[in-house]
Amino acid sequence: MATLSARSPGFLGELEKESARWAEHGYRAVDTNFLIKAITLSLSISGKRTSSVSRLTTASRESVAEGWERVRRGLERVVPLLSEQLLVPTSALLSSVSVLHPLIVFYGRLPVGARVDPEVEKGLLYWFLAASGSNRYGGATDSALTQDVNALDSDEPVRALLANLRLDENGFRVTARDLSGRNIQSPYIMLSYLAAAHSGAEDWWAGGPISVVAEGTDKLQYSSLHPAAQLRNHRNKYSSAEINELANIVFVSPHTAKNMIGNRSPAEYIKEVQADDLAAHAVPTADPRVLESDGFREFLVARRALLAGKISALLERFRPSFIDAGGASSPASEAPRRSLVLTGYGAGSRTLLLAEAHAGTQHWVGRIDTAELDAALDAAASGLDSDVTVAGETAPLTVDEDGTTLPVGPFRLRGTADQWRLALKEAFSDALPAADCPEGESRAWVGDAEEFLLADLGVQRA
Repeated sequence: MATLSARSPGFLGELEKESARWAEHGYRAVDTNFLIKAITLSLSISGKRTSSVSRLTTASRESVAEGWERVRRGLERVVPLLSEQLLVPTSALLSSVSVLHPLIVFYGRLPVGARVDPEVEKGLLYWFLAASGSNRYGGATDSALTQDVNALDSDEPVRALLANLRLDENGFRVTARDLSGRNIQSPYIMLSYLAAAHSGAEDWWAGGPISVVAEGTDKLQYSSLHPAAQLRNHRNKYSSAEINELANIVFVSPHTAKNMIGNRSPAEYIKEVQADDLAAHAVPTADPRVLESDGFREFLVARRALLAGKISALLERFRPSFIDAGGASSPASEAPRRSLVLTGYGAGSRTLLLAEAHAGTQHWVGRIDTAELDAALDAAASGLDSDVTVAGETAPLTVDEDGTTLPVGPFRLRGTADQWRLALKEAFSDALPAADCPEGESRAWVGDAEEFLLADLGVQRA
């Protein structure tokens, strides 16, 4: 960055000014690092695209200036397109901000005011939804970006982008099964919000359209439909994973959460909400029993189905004509059975984190040293690698531009710093007694480990 500033005095200030501009529009993730990556992706040197600062320092000033202009031109089209047509008001909803890059490159190549065929534009928005929902950039970001930016050189860029998602003529769909076990970290969080927004959902206390973040922040606004206070210590023994499931989340303001929902079950407060708004929020009302805490598991089943239906309707709205409406594929349809659950145990200052993994027919259990993990995550925030004790063995916690990774049994668990912190918070939000933590642990995993995204914690595929 210092070299770049020395070569082009005032350039860093331009980046900061552009970042501040889009922050005012709710896209705070468009920071200087994002803009630098966007510029490098807009450059084409020897047919190779990479996203490093060194790329800019070796390029000519003219090339950098042209790339910078393309990025600004792209942002001028992309942010309004997403916020106005797709109703994405903030980058806080994105599972990865990298999903913006191919759109910025596409629109940045166009002259100012150039018209885009409505069918192409609709297809780009469909790709954006599918790429976000399938967590396209949750792993090796640079390789995925290179593929997708190269796809824009095709005569049919939308078809090429969807082919990179292995969709091509088969579209993207989300089923109730896909939503099972998902939580607030899931890439489906954006699709769930947009499904409500496009259904005209309103806030139950203040009225008016739902707002996903508090003004001036990136903190998502939502509440549990079945409050945790009603479910913890219930005779049905609901787990934290069930209580925190996406199907139990509704996008309403803190005022609604405090003044209307509180610690009451849906059966008590649901009569205060208009029927059409309950439908817009995909709240099941056909069976009154699911609105009581005794029927919480049945509630989750019913709401997953309603959410999946609304998400499907949203996807259909933007489906390109060449996509077969009946041939859509679910991201989980061909996945092998694999799951990872983190459970917190604690008593006072003593805390334990138990990881339980399934990979095919194999089962693995191991403890993670919580204090070491906390310290390692602090170090990772400064770009430093550390060691963490996992199942009695030393495991390296490594950090790179794609996130932070820790080997946990059969998996390489990867996520952003925020996802790691949220995962720990949720694991200990309803910690079990330390004395209940199983004593036995599996042996160190032998063989290759698969990448497992933090967004998929608690998800079991069969």
